[in-house]
Amino acid sequence: MLIIKDGMTEVMMMEIINNLKMQNNTTTKHLKLNNMNEIYTNDEVLTYFGISKRTLANWRLKKLISYSQIGNKIYYTKANIDEFLTTYKKPIKSK
Repeated sequence: MLIIKDGMTEVMMMEIINNLKMQNNTTTKHLKLNNMNEIYTNDEVLTYFGISKRTLANWRLKKLISYSQIGNKIYYTKANIDEFLTTYKKPIKSK
């Protein structure tokens, strides 16, 4: 049930709600499966690491990071990213 307020029509309210839903769909790019396993797109991983597409492609070719591919879309799980970070972390040098 919509409560119409301050001269807004029901159509205006529905338009606002639909716009918010569309914004939510476009800004929430990663998916959650059973609230356990997050999946990230190639672009999200590029942004996370601040690297180029070529660098990430090289990491895949060198088998440094695991990924899944469906058609021409590439996806990474949080576990893939965590494994990569753990495998290639540098130990702290003591002084």
